Amino acid sequence: MLKADICVLTTPGLDVLHIKRSRGVKHYCHIVHSISPMTYRVFGIDYFDSVLVANEVQEDFVREVEKAHNVKRKYIAITGSTYLDELSCNLQSSTNLESSSTSVNPITLKDKSKKTILISPSWGKETLLSKYGLKLLEPLARTGYNIIVRPHPQSFITESEAQNIASLKETLAKYDNLIWDQDTPNIYAFSLCDMMISDFSSVIFDFVCLQGKPVLTIKNDMDLSGYDMADISRDSIWTFKALERIGGRCVESEFANIGQKCDEVMQNTKDLDSVRKLLWRYPHSAGDQSVLELLKIERELIESSLKPQSLLISRLRELDSMISLNRFTHSQSTLH
Repeated sequence: MLKADICVLTTPGLDVLHIKRSRGVKHYCHIVHSISPMTYRVFGIDYFDSVLVANEVQEDFVREVEKAHNVKRKYIAITGSTYLDELSCNLQSSTNLESSSTSVNPITLKDKSKKTILISPSWGKETLLSKYGLKLLEPLARTGYNIIVRPHPQSFITESEAQNIASLKETLAKYDNLIWDQDTPNIYAFSLCDMMISDFSSVIFDFVCLQGKPVLTIKNDMDLSGYDMADISRDSIWTFKALERIGGRCVESEFANIGQKCDEVMQNTKDLDSVRKLLWRYPHSAGDQSVLELLKIERELIESSLKPQSLLISRLRELDSMISLNRFTHSQSTLH
């Protein structure tokens, strides 16, 4: 039996560290699990045969990295984002339940009449909780806005980050307008917030697409060494330019006036819809698009494996045609 083996991974780094190509697999496909250009470690996608990306922005990024690393061009298809589609459905279901007076949101705000800001960082030593901590959170708490702090789940696994979070919680416990969100789907925090503050987490664009609300990002000189992004021009990286369009950037010296900055950001929504449309391609049909592309890849693999027998296959088709024609002619003559 003819078999066309395809291995599909959302994990990058094929043939770089632990994940090695198998001789029993003919084709390795990577499905990107974000909607903005990927912050993968160097060579993250170099050795895949194909990549299913969410949008044209990611496609352009993959091509730039290919040129920088001088590797073979991969098959790239734009398929949308399956996880964003799923989050959208879950968010809509949650919203429908809320509107029917059946409360399902596990996050409780003390004063729902106030604007709410979500702090949603990435994880690691370069993130806003690790680099700024109280310098940012305490001025925010003093604004009187509702503040929801949602650390990245990985931050609770890394010992130094977990200790930092515990210390922040203890110091900020006196502010009843600041709460911590952990172990709940992010859609619940999303649905309560009027804006987000983040660093370089891909959740920034999930929030923009799902909620259509602005994001303020902390501007710092992120060390890109060791990442694919380091091998292309920083000026060409779409993400850094887009952050200005979806709410703006701020630096540490502006933390003292963070309330005023947030007021400005919540008024800056003019580019959100255009960014959303650019990033969220094939909304609610990414699964179908992905399956279609995988079927195309399988067909190509089968066709390629049959090339040595192409003359025989062509002859079989000719014979089938001749036999069918003969049957039709015989049938017609019998009728007469």
